[in-house]
Amino acid sequence: MSSDVAAWSNNDARAPDAPAGSEGDRLTLLGTWIDDQRRTWNDRLDALEQHLPDEEAAR
Repeated sequence: MSSDVAAWSNNDARAPDAPAGSEGDRLTLLGTWIDDQRRTWNDRLDALEQHLPDEEAAR
C-alpha cells in the first residue's frame, strides 16, 4: 500500500481539526491510487494473455 493511501486510510474524516478540503484531497489521492492499480493490473493481465494459449489454436 502506498504511503499516500495509508495516510488517507489512517485519517479520520470526522476529525474536528481537519481542514474543510481534506476529505476531497483524500478522495483525489484514493482515485489516483485506484487508477494506478487499474493500469498496473490491466498491464499484468495483458502480459498474462500473451503467455496463455489462444483458444482457437487449442481446438
